[in-house]
Amino acid sequence: MKQKSIHIIYSGLGGHFDYVFNLISAMNAATETSILFFGVEPVPADYLKKCSETGIVTDAILKRGYGVKAAWQILRVLKKQNPGLIYVHSNAAVVPAWLHKIFRGAKLVLIEHHNNQLKTAKDHKRTRFAQKRFDRVVFLTQAHCDEARTGLKERFSKKKSVVIQTGIPAVYFNAPVQQQSKQLVIGMQSRLVPIKDHDTLIRAFCLILSEFPGAELRIAGDGVEKQRLVNLVKELDLADRVCFEGMLSKKELITWLGQLTIYVHATFGETSSIALMEALAQGLPVVASDVPGIHDFINEETAVLVPPKNVAQLSSAISELWGNEKKRRALSENAYNFAVTNCSLQKMADSYLQLENQILSTHD
Repeated sequence: MKQKSIHIIYSGLGGHFDYVFNLISAMNAATETSILFFGVEPVPADYLKKCSETGIVTDAILKRGYGVKAAWQILRVLKKQNPGLIYVHSNAAVVPAWLHKIFRGAKLVLIEHHNNQLKTAKDHKRTRFAQKRFDRVVFLTQAHCDEARTGLKERFSKKKSVVIQTGIPAVYFNAPVQQQSKQLVIGMQSRLVPIKDHDTLIRAFCLILSEFPGAELRIAGDGVEKQRLVNLVKELDLADRVCFEGMLSKKELITWLGQLTIYVHATFGETSSIALMEALAQGLPVVASDVPGIHDFINEETAVLVPPKNVAQLSSAISELWGNEKKRRALSENAYNFAVTNCSLQKMADSYLQLENQILSTHD
């Protein structure tokens, strides 16, 4: 009989679902896997459809504040599923998962998706809690792990901590074809949330249009900031040059990426951006914010890095790159090669399978 595992992830839009769905799809795991969605946003219908089509059992808890009630709801689901292994991707579920471990003896793994600089005081407290009481803590990059080691000091557990690089499906990899681009089409995909720097991108694009009036900006994704960003585009009189694409399916996203000539990732911080990896895997020349989670993942041989919240520098970086075909081609080739080497989903899945075998074969 297969051992059961469960992934507790954020219920709304974001990278958690893609990360977990890709992982489950790639693993020939020894466990029967389910997903518990937990958060303040309802689960997107597309997520539930994907799980249903692939036979992944799901539960969902819509959080109304955090406290005893939310913890009790998580415990009820865990009792029903009775997993032997719990992956916690949303650190708001750290304590309920630990309580289930106390009562039922499950193994616990925390996946550290949160950028250290963007964590709240509660996030840091939960990280310290997991370092002490969980069986493993997974970091998505070595730099992220090193930051945690420095911040946690003696509370950091080297024995429990492991680095597993995020990977993306092979379907996203597309060797770049060197051909003359005639139109500047800029794109960015992400959640439309305050931790992304769409404001700077939109205002930079306004300056770019004065030099390249035929340019287009295409923004993929959805989120709480969408209406404000739509209003900003109207205020700047850019409505005929900026397109909000909404959420895209995998097939639509691959087509969309193929229509871009420059990909921009404007953000205030990342841990391991799947959106950025997908652009690199398509061999797109990239301009990205010079922030933690970006500059410790890629360098200036792979992308052009610019400070966040700097409209003039972002505009100048995009314009200069568009005017330098030789540099675009070099970045394109380097981006694709970097993705091939560093963004393999199968490597990620193999690492998790090894982790599962290690954890489930040990006894407390």
